[in-house]
Amino acid sequence: MVCGLLAIAAGSLCLLGISRHGGGYLLYLIPSFILMGSGLGCASVASTASGIAAADGGLQGLASGLLNSAAQIGTVLGLAILIPLSAARSEALAGSVPAGAALVEGFRLAFFGAAGIAACGIVVSVLLIRPLRRGSEGE
Repeated sequence: MVCGLLAIAAGSLCLLGISRHGGGYLLYLIPSFILMGSGLGCASVASTASGIAAADGGLQGLASGLLNSAAQIGTVLGLAILIPLSAARSEALAGSVPAGAALVEGFRLAFFGAAGIAACGIVVSVLLIRPLRRGSEGE
């Protein structure tokens, strides 16, 4: 889970290199999207597996549904936070810099925020998720 979240954070930070001139955008976009996509796959599978394994046998279906719902709600909340943050930054800079530069700076703030959210997930997963000890309970 931590490795997946690290990849998401790294991909978000790679996107900070974008510029309004567009030169070399593939250099930033493709690696960033590969990192974030593979990281999301690793983190989501690991979090679902650990969440379901922590539930009692009869409650694993409920735990799975709750985890999937939480992932969907988290996506909505993340977008609901990052998009207005980006727009506010762009609007604040609109009068002092060219429009393209203001837009890019808004995007950069959102990408930095996404990396921060992934970093918070890393801290939570390191502090709260404990590995299961198989065999110690007669399994």
